[in-house]
Order: sequence, then C-alpha cells, then structure tokens
Amino acid sequence: MAAKKQIAGHPGADHASSVKALEQRDAEAMLQMALDSTTPPEMLVFLSQAKARNIRAAVAGNPSAPAAIDHTLANDTDPLVRTALTRRFSVQIPELSSADAEKFANRAESILLQLAEDTNLAVRRILSEEVCRLEGISKSVILKLAQDIDDLVAVPVCLFSPILSDEDLIDLVASKGSSAARKAIASREGLGTEVSDTLVDTGDIDAIGALLNNKTAHIRESTLDAIVEQAEEVNSWHEALCDRPEITSSLALKLAAFVATSLIEQLAARQDLDADTVAHLSRAVTKALANDTANTVPDDTMVDVPSEQDICAAIEKRRESLLIRLIAARARTGSSVIRRIFAARVPKAIIALAWKTGLTMKTAEMLQRYPGTIADKRIMKCGEDGHFPMNETDMEWQLATYGLGSQDDNETLS
Repeated sequence: MAAKKQIAGHPGADHASSVKALEQRDAEAMLQMALDSTTPPEMLVFLSQAKARNIRAAVAGNPSAPAAIDHTLANDTDPLVRTALTRRFSVQIPELSSADAEKFANRAESILLQLAEDTNLAVRRILSEEVCRLEGISKSVILKLAQDIDDLVAVPVCLFSPILSDEDLIDLVASKGSSAARKAIASREGLGTEVSDTLVDTGDIDAIGALLNNKTAHIRESTLDAIVEQAEEVNSWHEALCDRPEITSSLALKLAAFVATSLIEQLAARQDLDADTVAHLSRAVTKALANDTANTVPDDTMVDVPSEQDICAAIEKRRESLLIRLIAARARTGSSVIRRIFAARVPKAIIALAWKTGLTMKTAEMLQRYPGTIADKRIMKCGEDGHFPMNETDMEWQLATYGLGSQDDNETLS
C-alpha cells in the first residue's frame, strides 16, 4: 500500500514502484501514471493496452506518449480514446516551432486523416473545433473536414481555417455541399471577389445573405447588381444590401423601387451618392409616407383574401413579395407595415401578426423562419396543444407598436 500511495502522490517518479503497480494491475495507480507526463515511455506503451478505457484515454492525452503508439490509439475501439488523442494533437501543434511543427504535421498527417474520417461524429467534431484556426495542419486534413457531410464538422473549418485558399473555397462552394457550409464560407473575414462571385452563382439565399452581412467581404459592383436583380423577393437581403459600401447611385435607385421606406431613408442619408440620386430618394420617401395612410388602407398590391394553404405554399416556395401581399390581404392593411414587422426580426411581433390574421401557431413558427430569418434558438415554437405561447394582451401590444389594431378591430379571416 505504501508503493500505491507514493505513486498516487508522485506518479512515475519511482520506477520500481511503478513496475510493481503494473504487475499488480493497480487501476488507480495505473491511471495516475497514464496521466503523468514524467512516466517513462515504455510504461505508457504498456498502459496504452490497458483494459480500462479511461487509462487508455489518459495515455492518448499524455504529451509524453511515444509516437510509436499513436496509430494504435487512433485505432482504439473506444471514441473516448480517439477523442483524447485528437485533443492532444491540437494542443501540441501550436506549441511547436515552425520547423518542428512541419515535422510533426508530416508524421501525424495519416493519423489526423484517419480521425477526420472517424465513424464517430464526436471525434470528427472535436477535431474540427480544435484545428480550425491552426496553421500547422495538413491541407488534406482540413479539406476532408470541410467536405464532411455533417455541418457540425464542416462549418468551423469552412469559417475559420487559414489553410484554405480562395481556390479551395471556390471548389468547396461549387461542390454542392450543405447550405450551412456555404454560409460559413460567406462569413469568412476578408473574403475575395472570386469566392463572392461563386457564392452568388449558387443562388443560395442564406449564403448570399451571410455574404451581404459580411462587412469584410469584397464584392464586385457587377455581382451586387446581379444580387439586386434577384432581391425584391428576398426581404432578408434588403437591409444588408442598402448598407453595403459598394452601393452606387444606380444600384441605390434600383433598390428604392422595392425596399421598405425606412431603407430608402437610409439610402438617402448616405454620403457617397450623387446629389441627383439623393434628391430622387428623398422624393420617394415623401411619396411613400404620404401613400401609407395610417397603415390601414390596403395598397395597390392587394390580392383576394388568401387561405392559410396559400400562405404556406408561398413560404415553401420562398416567394417573399407574394407572401407579404397575401398576409397584408388577410390583415386588411398595406404591405409596407408587414414588411416592417418581418424586417424587425422580433419573434413575438411575427406571432402576433399570425394571430391577428387568423393563422395557426404552426404557420407562425414557419413565418419566424421565413421570411423572418429568426435564428433557431430564438424561435418561439408551437406547444403540443397548438396554442399561441403569448396571451392576447401581449399580442395586441405587439401589433400596436406597428400601428395595427387588434384581431377584432380588423375582422381578419380564418
């Protein structure tokens, strides 16, 4: 027992005691030795074959573990061991000098590639999270992770890895991977114009939205023009488009033809547009405000009162302008106020709008996602009973902030 206590206090310090612990299969002492960086390499080799997975995992995470057992640990049947090896590699690489890091990367490449193809999602996810910002990682490993079918693995590398060149990013975008991966690439700092062009060519609404919101991304005027041509139906792009520094006077006039009045005001306040354009935008604002008679008179885009099925179909087809008109028709109001509600991206306001127009909470949940573009973690969801998660007083207050009356005031249809 004295030997056991000595090892527990100073594992690996007494070679004879350590050998005795191994011979007696003392699990506690073996774990302490597996964790200790001063444990002799030959003992770590022995411990890497222990039956207890926590002991093997401790060896895998030990910075003093000999390179000779890395392949064995990478092939361990327990993901806990493979995960520990992944974490150890990610810690060791940044700590090495550039020359040592290159040697380490060459030696570890086959192991990292194996871990990047691991059947266990947790192992691949941890590897991606740990190496996504590192310089000294083989490109083949980074590309393997970036092409992973699971977004939890692909996104961190696509978003942060300094290893990926513009050519790599273009290939990844063109490879028809997931929308989440394209959105991550669109959010990269300092994104080049050619990558931006490729992203726009995909027609991916969410990825293009992320690109427009990326203030460091470089976007050609011709590419912005192509986005503007498609933007009328995509309300989630409008604010970001109007805020892009590359917007020219001609693009500003095109945007003013369909964006909300508040965004036309934003364009008119820019200092980089010519005087004639600013004057035109100011007149457009004045006219729009005059036509918006207390937000209660139906506008000239009104359609016959639609059904909830019509609205759900417009959501599924991502027909934003049509969707706005359909909801405006049910609310017996103008499209401009409906656009303002969705542009505000407030879940409670969207739910109140759905309630006002006689839609179900299930549809309200859909509207939060599109065109509301509310993040999943912020979405207010439908309960098992299908009831709205707010009381009528709260919903009436939400509507009042946008100049809309209560459900009864407007006699909406169900």
